[in-house]
Amino acid sequence: MYYVIIFLFIQFNFLLAESKISGLIYSSTEGISRSNFNQSNSGKNNFLLQGKYEEKLKIAGEIRNERHLGSLEWKTDYTYFSLGHRYKPISGFYFLRDTYSYSAFQNPVHGVIPQPLETSAFVGLTFKDWGLGSFLAKKISENRPGIYLKSPKDILGISYTKETEIYFLAINLRDEKIKFTATELTVNSQLYGKKEMYYGYFNSKLFHFEKGIDFRLNIYKDTKGNLANINQDNFSSANEKLGIHSKLSLQFYNRIEHFSEIYKTGRDSMTGGNAALFHFSAGALCVGGRVYESNQVVNYSLEKIYSVGGGSVSYEWKKNTNEAMIRIENRENKDRLLEIKSTLRPLNEWRLEVSALFLGKENKVHSMYEQWSDGENINTIFTDRVSAIKLKIIGSYAVINLSGSRTKYGEEIYFGNLQFKYEF
Repeated sequence: MYYVIIFLFIQFNFLLAESKISGLIYSSTEGISRSNFNQSNSGKNNFLLQGKYEEKLKIAGEIRNERHLGSLEWKTDYTYFSLGHRYKPISGFYFLRDTYSYSAFQNPVHGVIPQPLETSAFVGLTFKDWGLGSFLAKKISENRPGIYLKSPKDILGISYTKETEIYFLAINLRDEKIKFTATELTVNSQLYGKKEMYYGYFNSKLFHFEKGIDFRLNIYKDTKGNLANINQDNFSSANEKLGIHSKLSLQFYNRIEHFSEIYKTGRDSMTGGNAALFHFSAGALCVGGRVYESNQVVNYSLEKIYSVGGGSVSYEWKKNTNEAMIRIENRENKDRLLEIKSTLRPLNEWRLEVSALFLGKENKVHSMYEQWSDGENINTIFTDRVSAIKLKIIGSYAVINLSGSRTKYGEEIYFGNLQFKYEF
């Protein structure tokens, strides 16, 4: 395979004179440090060099954790072929992904870097942007080919392999206008696995611009931590769970929401609301209330073992896509919480996100926290971390994720992931 890649790179030299070829350099580095009784450190690195001729041919060589890998993709109006560790015909973050690493560049405006894949090969037919074909892939279809189907604009992607009975489903419907209304509908979903053991998510949003009504429903199912393992530092203590988060907002500041996480051993939930007392151009002063409940499985049924209410005051501000919030919550059982969030766009095509959570050391109830996601999945969780802070910078050529947190046992965890790309 490497001889094929070398040959194709030589052919690119002849195409350069016609200015039909473009290139890409991408690198990613990641590290985590844990400090407690025994300090430990670990890291990951990835380097990718890609060449592209028009939209027909792509070839790439990469070093992924000291493994030397290659990839090839060839597309025409009627055929598709790919081989290696980086290209596939259907979209989807979780489809055949290499769980060791991930690409944070998933915004089409900034340029998409394909997700790292397990070893795979695809061949298929295309017609008017529909795609149908078969594939072989490490771990799921090594001896018997699977099949795939994709729709135009990547709205729908489906795959299935008989060898392991593993399926994949992706739905990507963005900001569709509902006829005769001023309402937009967004649906995004991915499911991967077997019928008896799968993971994935379903996100939906209804937004009425004129009335400022925003309804969101997010459901996710994690199995063995597969959904959250893009981050070595998982803020959640449970690897297998079902999460349900629904929220109805009016003019951003006024909202009601419910969030539940269901585990094999029980369930945690939160139901609450928020309302603006004073609303002015520089933001709003808000008050809110929440009820937290914790249940445990006893004799095959859920029994309530803890319930506590809490009140909060917050300052919130939103203007276009910029927003900020600082919130203080006190609960009936003396639990305390300070929450800080902001999303700012200081420069064109750049976004800065900051999120922090500080709890009392003796807090008995878990708190809601939004982990990093794959760019689609919101992934709100319950966490028992005493403190947590994350910084995320997203731009046209760099994505930086940094976090620090402390567990209730005194362990400090620091995580960083830096990704860069250069196109020429």
